[in-house]
Amino acid sequence: MDALRPVAEHKDHSLAMSYPAAAPSRFLGDPRRIRQVLIALGGNALKFTEHGYVHVRIACANKAPARRS
Repeated sequence: MDALRPVAEHKDHSLAMSYPAAAPSRFLGDPRRIRQVLIALGGNALKFTEHGYVHVRIACANKAPARRS
């Protein structure tokens, strides 16, 4: 959100994010790649939104079972 906020402010848009408490706090994957995807999606939403706001909503579509070591 911090990376997208200046773009939103420049366009005079509101920027919000929802992350449910029940969603996992950790993900299996490359953190840089996950961040890159979220920034790209949010950036495109801001780019193509002429007025109003962008709301980035994080949801868990399918929770994988815990891995055993």
